[in-house]
Amino acid sequence: MQVQKLQQLKQIRQKYTKCLETISNQDVLLCKGIIKQWISNIIDPLIKSCSTKQFILQSNENSKNPNSESSIQCRQNQLMLLTIQILNNMEKFTEKDKIPELFQTSLFLSLFKSQNIKAPLFVAKRTKYYTKNTIKIGIYQEKMIISEYFIFRLLISNLIESSNNMIYQNINHKMQCKFIILAIMGILQILYQDYFSELKQLDQPSTELFQRRIKISKQQDISIIIDDNIDQEESLIFGLHCKKHFENLMENNQEWLQEICLKFAKILNNLHSIL
Repeated sequence: MQVQKLQQLKQIRQKYTKCLETISNQDVLLCKGIIKQWISNIIDPLIKSCSTKQFILQSNENSKNPNSESSIQCRQNQLMLLTIQILNNMEKFTEKDKIPELFQTSLFLSLFKSQNIKAPLFVAKRTKYYTKNTIKIGIYQEKMIISEYFIFRLLISNLIESSNNMIYQNINHKMQCKFIILAIMGILQILYQDYFSELKQLDQPSTELFQRRIKISKQQDISIIIDDNIDQEESLIFGLHCKKHFENLMENNQEWLQEICLKFAKILNNLHSIL
């Protein structure tokens, strides 16, 4: 058993060294461009859907009486459809043959303490990271680390950038788009926290902490700022709507809820299968 553990440790160290060498030999801007292009395959269809004539017409119509039952229902229908759309694309482009080798390398490296000097409280309370002497952490812990890297470090930051660069027809269109984008981000956070919330918690966080926060400008542009003022409710991104805000939507649309939960689980399995 001891020999087997030493062999596992050797294999992990060798792969870590090889992945580090691969990354260090790459041009930084080229790396960012390759990953950005891959992420855009997931995001662009959502941005296009928010730019259609029908979406713009609905935005204008909803703005006349935003609190009416028909306006609320319209926004909910849009949100449900577009959440499914982005999850479908996340599922499709996390299949192994669709993922750039560069991202596969980055995903493996994200498991290591050396790449996570700081982490969100939610993650740091539920898992340790690989170090040079770590044999193995659990599958769910690995999934939690790599999906935090994929969703919150890459996908959401690129989604925000794309939404800020959109061409809006008017303020109604812009407000509706921002509502949808922020709501989808909130749902991704809820899916993530629900999936991993039952993991056993450590006595102390496994690394230093940081907190992401949503910031919205007067022009309704979205940005994420990072600080050390930690939200004890363990939000991955403070300022997004929590589960309570979506209770009615989820309770009244159980088939949709089940579908997005299953898709989210499939995305995590896709990511984990490439390690």
